[in-house]
Amino acid sequence: EIESILPDDIERFPWAGHLGIKLLEKVLPVLENSKSTLIFTNTRAQCEIWYQKLLEVAPELAGALAMHHGSIARELRDWVEDALHQGILKVVVCTSSLDLGVDFRPVESIIQIGSPKGVARFMQRAGRSGHQPGARSKI
Repeated sequence: EIESILPDDIERFPWAGHLGIKLLEKVLPVLENSKSTLIFTNTRAQCEIWYQKLLEVAPELAGALAMHHGSIARELRDWVEDALHQGILKVVVCTSSLDLGVDFRPVESIIQIGSPKGVARFMQRAGRSGHQPGARSKI
């Protein structure tokens, strides 16, 4: 299942300027209505910006929100992966560091900020959700 989040009025490319943060308010309902969500970004800087902005506008996510990318200490990345596996975290903002080779329980929703770097990557990310029999991937 694919759902697009777009601005009400398109004056310019919707993900331009502050890496899509203008659409943060439209992303929040997805997070609120999902048991678990991965938010994929294309860069570490974008990952960190989205993580910080989410904490600013939704402080109730503190303790249930984490960040995962290749520059984070291995021990912390391991903790995030384990917390995802145990169902402790509700939202993880990440880069391709969670694309392949990481084992955790499937999440309910995937959000891709901007365009992924290829269809194969998009499909891999979409496949991180909906692993139960009869369940749909939701991105």
